[in-house]
Amino acid sequence: IRSELYELNARRKRSQMQAGEELTSLGQGWVELVTKNAGMEIAIDALEKEIKTIAKRLKVDPGLVEKESK
Repeated sequence: IRSELYELNARRKRSQMQAGEELTSLGQGWVELVTKNAGMEIAIDALEKEIKTIAKRLKVDPGLVEKESK
């Protein structure tokens, strides 16, 4: 019985270690995606500001530019 319990506990531990590694990997992937999305939002904001600046310089309604791009 002792050897069976030892083997059962060893299997559980291996399973938990594998699950822990997978959770760590998934967590790192999530952080990378969230970081990438934040960077994209910053870039989009910068591009929108640039569009408005150029539209003002060209005396074009920025709203018109936004409507045409959609």
